[in-house]
Amino acid sequence: MKSLERDIYKNWGLEADIYEEFESYSKRNVIRGMHFQTREPQVKIVRAVTGVIHDVVVDIRRDSPTFGKYTDIILSGGAERI
Repeated sequence: MKSLERDIYKNWGLEADIYEEFESYSKRNVIRGMHFQTREPQVKIVRAVTGVIHDVVVDIRRDSPTFGKYTDIILSGGAERI
């Protein structure tokens, strides 16, 4: 399985050096965690191979004009529904 192709990301306007890749498996109704960096931020790629993920991104940068605002998206690896 090819999980990353730099040119595809670049075509979408996303350029990043990816250094690591991790896979996690969860059961239904599990909160995986909150991830952030205050120094040396990293790109996060989130995908659902199977099942459904409700991914939420919150701006916690105090000096940001969008501080405290969030966006969310439902990611699905198949025909599953929430």
